[in-house]
Amino acid sequence: MKNNFVLILTLTFFSLSCFSQDFWEPINNPGAHIYDMTVDLQGRIYLATWDENLGGIYRSDDNGETWQHKNNGIPYLYTRAIAFYRDSTLFTSLFSKLYRTSDLGENWQLVYEHFPEATSFDVIRCGFDSIILVGGENSRGILRSVDNGETWENVLNLSSPDHYEHVEDICFGPGNSIYACTSYTNVWSDEQPKVYRSDDFGITWIPFLSLDTPSAYYSLEIDNNGRLLVGGWSGIYRYDFALQQWEHIPINTSVRDIIVIPDNRIFLACDQNGGFRGVLLSEDGGDTYPTVLNSGLNSNYARQFTIDINGRIIMNQSSTYLYRSNDTIFTDIDSPILVEMPIKIFPNPFDKYLIFKSTVNKQVHVEVFNQLGFILSKFTLEPLQEYHFDATILPTGLYLVRIESEKQHQILKLIRQ
Repeated sequence: MKNNFVLILTLTFFSLSCFSQDFWEPINNPGAHIYDMTVDLQGRIYLATWDENLGGIYRSDDNGETWQHKNNGIPYLYTRAIAFYRDSTLFTSLFSKLYRTSDLGENWQLVYEHFPEATSFDVIRCGFDSIILVGGENSRGILRSVDNGETWENVLNLSSPDHYEHVEDICFGPGNSIYACTSYTNVWSDEQPKVYRSDDFGITWIPFLSLDTPSAYYSLEIDNNGRLLVGGWSGIYRYDFALQQWEHIPINTSVRDIIVIPDNRIFLACDQNGGFRGVLLSEDGGDTYPTVLNSGLNSNYARQFTIDINGRIIMNQSSTYLYRSNDTIFTDIDSPILVEMPIKIFPNPFDKYLIFKSTVNKQVHVEVFNQLGFILSKFTLEPLQEYHFDATILPTGLYLVRIESEKQHQILKLIRQ
């Protein structure tokens, strides 16, 4: 599980060769078992925890130094998933229930419940401007809302007499596509978990990856080349949309979470269900993961990432310990994005304009579209041409840019402030 925080759109400035201290430092834990975490646009950190005495929702307004218990309206102390939506609105889950806050966690109200079947809703994802998806299990595989959580539709039924299927992660991809991955908690047949895909904003779902060999899938992300990454118990499965083919990158570990950096680095959080435990790093876009980043941890284990307001990684190690990277991983910039690609785009985040500048002696085709997949602008850059894009009429939010040249296809994320 992961939080799609907007700072993921920015660049890093440090080099691993410069490390002179532990990569990780411990930060305060409110004392409960941490199941999920998220960060809002002002940098407040939220934890969904469970404990018979200390569980529930916690919020930190000082980047993890202190924590405030925010349980008003929540009936018991076993919260599961939590996600920031927009403005002052967040969603959290309990068994068979969903709650919403409109005041940054000060008060919570029930927006969905399902009985008598006990359903564990363990992932909440918000994207494409107004879509909220909640991953569950069995008959309530995925719930969908497009009206701020007022009403919910069950869009994926995972019930089966032969297995017990559970949604582990959901990822909003390019265009209209959304992806979900599953694992099994109980199995009575040879059928395996799957990666599912929706091409209509989450209304209908079909299997996208289904193997005959034993498998389980825990995490999803899109890399800098627009490929889908699926973290499982035997490494990474990577789908190339241009070639329309899957590739298995074997790693002797279970990949629980993934963070992709615009400079082509990828961090993996790996748990104990494999030969390696802890954090792995790729510096070649995910082809290999040779670097171990476990210095500063009390044990070699990693479960979940998010990014704080200063661009540092926060890691939920094992539900009990929280760590933060000593170095800043993401940094706001007002200069060109220096990722290897045929054009430079700046500034990012942007306000009234964007500049697209070609860096190659060939034509580059560019499409700008919003989170709903609607194309806002489409143009071609001639070799070394510069194009000024007027953004004054665009509302604040996330935008995607598709870049195509002779041998390259990339999708980048931009923020309108």
